[in-house]
Amino acid sequence: MKKILTRTLLFILVAFLVVWLGSLIKCEVLTKLHYDEFKATHLQNPMIGDIDYFKVIEYDKDTTAKVYYVGENKSGGFIMELKYIKSRNIWKETYWNGVWSGTGGTADNVLWPYWWHFIYIQ
Repeated sequence: MKKILTRTLLFILVAFLVVWLGSLIKCEVLTKLHYDEFKATHLQNPMIGDIDYFKVIEYDKDTTAKVYYVGENKSGGFIMELKYIKSRNIWKETYWNGVWSGTGGTADNVLWPYWWHFIYIQ
């Protein structure tokens, strides 16, 4: 019985790690491919301010994207949903949300696959 429980727990742990690492790799690849497209889109929203870095979470063939921005000095984590305006050749913000805040407030969510970032909350 102990062997079955140990194997089950090990399987669950390995499955979690495979899914999580796969998600992280996907974000890294998307960020590398589309870095130039999204490096300045956070400037559309003055609430986000300066950033340390960003990750492209989702990208759908030049129509929509979801980008995760980490504020300067890890001051907060923000999600921006964007829509591509083909006629103007720009990405336009359609929605944004403060996922977590290191400077206070009520933003205390967790974002997949960067679930550990909420520890920056002070």
